[in-house]
Amino acid sequence: MPRRTNEFQRIVTQIAKQLAPLGAIVRESVELEEIDTGVRREVDTLIEVPGGFAPLRVAVECRDRGRKDDITWVDGLIGKYAKLPVAQVIAFSRSGFTETAKRKAAANRIELLSVREGTEVDWQNRFLKLGLATLAHNYQLVEIILKTEPTIEGELTLDAMLTAESGATGTLQQAIEEAQPYVVGCVREYLRENLLNVYRTLADLEKNAVIHVPWPVKQGGTLSLGNRRYKVLEFIFIVFARSKREILDVKRQIFGEKAAVTSTLLTNDDKSQVKLSTVQVPGVNAGSLIVEPVKNPAVARSNRKGKPRKRKPR
Repeated sequence: MPRRTNEFQRIVTQIAKQLAPLGAIVRESVELEEIDTGVRREVDTLIEVPGGFAPLRVAVECRDRGRKDDITWVDGLIGKYAKLPVAQVIAFSRSGFTETAKRKAAANRIELLSVREGTEVDWQNRFLKLGLATLAHNYQLVEIILKTEPTIEGELTLDAMLTAESGATGTLQQAIEEAQPYVVGCVREYLRENLLNVYRTLADLEKNAVIHVPWPVKQGGTLSLGNRRYKVLEFIFIVFARSKREILDVKRQIFGEKAAVTSTLLTNDDKSQVKLSTVQVPGVNAGSLIVEPVKNPAVARSNRKGKPRKRKPR
């Protein structure tokens, strides 16, 4: 059974997805059969490019260790892929490789990619320098435009009566209050779908977004002002979305010359933490956001203390 992937493997898979050619299929924890024995071996991440008589396969392996990976891992990869239907092997290491591992990999056509801190990188020429921030909004209704036929002349008051096509009646004030949940929902949906278009940089988060929300609920209704009747064509609500931001401290890392990762820790209201990471490759601003819960070592220790220790039989 394929193992469960970890946060480092998810990052590597996102890098593979962005580096893979158009039309390629990228999957995590895939099992392939050896050509001669039929024994199934697991590949951390597999890139398959359709075409020809058989798909071109590229295997991606990763290790997340605190010390450099040595020639032993490279030897293991050479043996593992000797009988697997794979055209190329790429190995990612969090901590880098020893010199002997690099020489052995180069002699066996295995590409090695290790991580270094992003402060050493010319971000301006290769990668867009990303930042991460939390963002909260509050909304202010600043104007309501009411389109009618004919156009209303004179003063429009909130106690003017509206009659819907169904025959239901109410004041303009009541109609506005009825519309508020719909308008707020539209504003939230708009910001969710267009966040990166509205706020292109961290500096833009200081600005207010102006959003126009048409309300179709009362279309076809009639507005009464004195002895005059007006056909209601449309309500348009103009809303200010005022943002409050908090810039987060980030860590930047580079995977060889191929990709960059920007990450940060975010603390929730219940004091739990999640790690947010986003992947870049040259020419692409940002990839998918990876969210990984962070285990609290103190909680884990307290849980272990509560469990009775098993005594070894004598």
